[in-house]
Amino acid sequence: MARSLEENLGHPYRAKVTGSNTDVRRPEMRASMLQANIESFGCLGAENERRVRAQCSEAVDGIEAAVRTAWLPLRYGIEMVQAVEDVCGREVSLQLAREAIARSMQGTLLGPILNGLMRLGLGPEHAFKRAPAGWGLVYKNCGNIVYTTAPNHVTLRLQGAPKAMRELPYLHSIGGSFQGMVMALGVDDATVSVRDDASGVIYDIRWG
Repeated sequence: MARSLEENLGHPYRAKVTGSNTDVRRPEMRASMLQANIESFGCLGAENERRVRAQCSEAVDGIEAAVRTAWLPLRYGIEMVQAVEDVCGREVSLQLAREAIARSMQGTLLGPILNGLMRLGLGPEHAFKRAPAGWGLVYKNCGNIVYTTAPNHVTLRLQGAPKAMRELPYLHSIGGSFQGMVMALGVDDATVSVRDDASGVIYDIRWG
């Protein structure tokens, strides 16, 4: 029997109750990052933007109504990425991911990381050393990132991601965001490959 998106995301939610506090393990994403995706819809063209908004209207409405610091259901991001890929194709979905991360790296969420790197003249390999912290700023209950670096090469391993996050359109969109991070540091020739295996989701990022 096919599993629903809600089931793949871990519903019904696992909760640990202590007194009046409930620890809900719902996979979530920061509203400001989702809003950066919507703010980048201009790259889709007017008709495609209308079709994307129609396909994921509940997600768009929830994202646009949220304060930027809020945590929103991860399914909003998954549904939005799937709609963009359905309407416009994967290359446009990757372009949107690159533009959205560039917006976020100019804002208050990820901007301090980028500004610090540029002020010190540091390259992408140093940026990805901050990927575990950056992941925690954007995602909640969505696993964790570990990294290894070499000259002009970084490998990121995403461990413990919820199953629905591991659908190919969304994994490739995350890869587009990693490529956009490198581009934001002035490197235009970055390539990203992704594979999903027993050890986690592996992103291989190369440039130069």
